[in-house]
Amino acid sequence: MTAEARVSGTDALAAITIPEIFDNRGRVNGLALAEALDVTAGEVAKSVSLTARGLRANPASPRVQRSGQHIAALLARLDHALGARRNALIWLKTPRRQLSGHSPLEILFRGDFSSVETLVYALETGQPV
Repeated sequence: MTAEARVSGTDALAAITIPEIFDNRGRVNGLALAEALDVTAGEVAKSVSLTARGLRANPASPRVQRSGQHIAALLARLDHALGARRNALIWLKTPRRQLSGHSPLEILFRGDFSSVETLVYALETGQPV
């Protein structure tokens, strides 16, 4: 791979991020994640076994990191694939028959990332979703 190809690939990846979700140390900020998803802090907190008060006290809690990173990456991919955050949020919050009538966001909040990953990949590659 040429240096030019590596740089353009890196630029493409940099365009598929949501920097406002991360703090200056690269950790997911749960409150910023809630804002990006247009949900309450309590919903994000519950998904990582925290209280809303606990999340507000420590928005970059270690409990937020694993799922927060997965959700932030999927949201960035959806923003890119669907062209706008509004479209990504509509997609995330709409119940899907492939998920037994649950929305992708509900499934993500339960910690089942692979089911939603599969749907996002299908969407990105033009498969029917």
